[in-house]
Amino acid sequence: MEKHNIYFVDAVEEDIELIIQMENHRENKDYLWTSTHKEHMEHIESDNFRLGMIKKIEDDSIIGYYMLQLDWESDVCLL
Repeated sequence: MEKHNIYFVDAVEEDIELIIQMENHRENKDYLWTSTHKEHMEHIESDNFRLGMIKKIEDDSIIGYYMLQLDWESDVCLL
């Protein structure tokens, strides 16, 4: 049986600086749009976005983040 070793939690304002660091990491920055602190705060507060952290179960360490953009009218979700 495969064991899942990660879980997802909603991001909070205290996570934003780490998210921006991950966006700007040399291995990521060519592939990701970098949002500002204000924009990420708007994502956290919006019903049209889900911004969250990906953590390891074994030690709660953060290994990534995710952002979903939701379009409720057309039932589309962008990851």
